[in-house]
Amino acid sequence: MYDSDPVRAAGHRRRLVDELAEPGTIGFGIHVADVVFGRVRRDGDGPAWKPVEAAEPR
Repeated sequence: MYDSDPVRAAGHRRRLVDELAEPGTIGFGIHVADVVFGRVRRDGDGPAWKPVEAAEPR
């Protein structure tokens, strides 16, 4: 436990995941080095990070 207020921190994480799960929202997660841009999808057992496909170069 690294949070000084674990209950408050858990609430913040839930709100963040809820916001990232909104349609059309793209998140940036630097800790996910190989797929930094993505979306949260709520399918299956819980929320999951789904990478955003790179656009083809023009």
